[in-house]
Amino acid sequence: MEIRITATSASVSFGKTGFGVNGFTGTYIETRPSKDAPQKLYGIVKGPSFGSSTGSFVASHVQTDWFSIRTNAELFRTPGKLAGKTLDIKLTGALVGGGKVDVTINLIDDTGNIETVTAKADISSSGVQAASTRIRGKVKYLPEESKAA
Repeated sequence: MEIRITATSASVSFGKTGFGVNGFTGTYIETRPSKDAPQKLYGIVKGPSFGSSTGSFVASHVQTDWFSIRTNAELFRTPGKLAGKTLDIKLTGALVGGGKVDVTINLIDDTGNIETVTAKADISSSGVQAASTRIRGKVKYLPEESKAA
């Protein structure tokens, strides 16, 4: 299973305080079982909020290259298994045009238990970000945007 993450954010988070002011954060998660297979598209959008764990510094836009996951791949294979779930996605690493980011995706259940879906280091990416982008929210499946290879 391969995934690619695209995240755009306009917000300010205050370090380890857990406090932030979020104007907008949107993330697309694209999945495909293999390079030439049809893609599925999921999205998480967070609007204006305060005291949020969602955000970055001022503005950022990051798109990872496609990368493979083996653990929890079934979660991404079937829309019904991922849609409606709460994910916490963090892309860490400074980018100016391109570079590498660390990707962490956590699944949060209804009782607040956290399971790490994937954690990968040094994923090639393009975009601009000062340090990190984080989004936590309910996943929506976007069937009209999913496409064949």
